[in-house]
Amino acid sequence: MSNTPSRVTELVEIFDQHIEAYHSQQYNETQVRREFIDPFFEELGWDVMNKAGNAHGGWPIK
Repeated sequence: MSNTPSRVTELVEIFDQHIEAYHSQQYNETQVRREFIDPFFEELGWDVMNKAGNAHGGWPIK
């Protein structure tokens, strides 16, 4: 009985299956952000890509 979104579970499984590659020097911060961190927070409802067009302080851009 888990409340974990299926996409989050999928991301964890993918990471676990390829963990050695993700620990290599060739796998960089940008890659991990795009492949795991951004999708994780998007699944939790965060507007990671700022699709709402909010300014940095959280106010809508006019």
